[in-house]
Formats: sequence, C-alpha cells, structure tokens
Amino acid sequence: MTEVPSRFISQGKAVSIPPRQRLVDEAYEAIKQMIITNELKSGQVISVAALADHLGVSRSPVTKAFTALEQDGFVESEPFRAPRVTPLTPKFIRDVYGVRTALEAQAAVDATLNLTTVELAELTDEFSALSESGDRDKSAIFDFDVKVHRLFAKRAENDLLRGFLDHLELHLVRIRNVYGEHIYSQSEIEIQFEELGRIVAATKDRDGDAVEQAMKEHVARHAERLIAKVEEAGNG
Repeated sequence: MTEVPSRFISQGKAVSIPPRQRLVDEAYEAIKQMIITNELKSGQVISVAALADHLGVSRSPVTKAFTALEQDGFVESEPFRAPRVTPLTPKFIRDVYGVRTALEAQAAVDATLNLTTVELAELTDEFSALSESGDRDKSAIFDFDVKVHRLFAKRAENDLLRGFLDHLELHLVRIRNVYGEHIYSQSEIEIQFEELGRIVAATKDRDGDAVEQAMKEHVARHAERLIAKVEEAGNG
C-alpha cells in the first residue's frame, strides 16, 4: 500500500493521490497496526461497520483495505461471511517461517560476500563481548539477533529481497507480540546464542555454504520452538 499506483504517475512524476485512495491507505495502515499489536486478536471476526465507525470513515475504504490486507496475509474472508484476522495457527507460522528461512539464508550468503572488513570486525567483536561477559541476558541476545538479521538484509544489496523480508517482519512482530514472552525461556536463549555463534563464525570466514546452513538451522529451529508453544497453548 506504500507504492504509488501506475495510474497516478504522469510523465515520470507522481501526482496527488485522490482523497478516496488516501482514506483506503490510512484505513489499511490503521487496521494492520491493530492486528500487529494484537488489538485485533488472532481469528477475531471483524465487523466492517463497527471498524469503520471506530476509524471515523465510511465502510467503503475499510472494505477496500480488507482486500489489500487479505492479499498481505493479515485477514482472511469467505463468501457471505465477515472477514476475520488470520489465525496464528501452526500452519500459518510454518508457512511464514518457511519463506523466511529461504530469504534469510540467501541474504546471509549475499551479505557475507559484501560485508566490509570493518563491518565484520564490529560484528565479531560484539559477539565476543557478549560471549566473554558470560551473562546470557535475554534482551541483549535478542537485540544482537535482530541486528544480525537486519545487517544481512541491508548488506545483501538486493532491494527486492529486502522488501520481502520487511514484509515478513510485520508478521514476525505480530507473532512475537502474541507469543514472544512464552518462547524466550533462558534455555532457549542459550540455544539461540549458540546458533548465532555459528552464523558469526561462518560470516567471519566468508564461508557462504556454512553461513547458509547455519542461518537455515537458526530460523527453522526457532520456528519449531514457536510452533510447539502454540500447540501447547491449544491453538493447533
């Protein structure tokens, strides 16, 4: 919803987006944020009329926003039924992480070739500092994990790949908002730290095959731990 449709392009320059389209875009962003932050719950049936009233708009932009939200995987609909928030089922999470595994692995391979010597040194030094401290602080390790993924996405130097990863990140944030506090136990943080160590080591050696394998295992294992927690919660 952030790109300007081709019909709004004239002689290579973007022109003003009609007010109606802006309402659709604003409704899309507002509803998406409500889903990502879990204000609208997983599997919740949504009343178009009630949501339109809540947003202070007519039903039309909300209905059109739902079409885009369905395409982006945030809502689902069936004929003659009200739309609902896409449920965070094990299958949905497995689908998200299946795509993420492939994309993150490719980003890691490409970034390994593109990272500068300075960037590599900063990455390895930060990991070494975490390792030597002996303090497996959840937030510090999680922040480092996020930093690694974002660094790889940036230094892969592939705008299309980065765009797909940015889109997936929205689903990952939503999943973390619902289940995050239940999946980052101390023992799992230890496993996560070991996985990150293998990724950093392979990156330092500029070993594309090794970093690809390490990243695939890291993302896939996280997915399986998450799915196990979802199933334990009775959402299978």
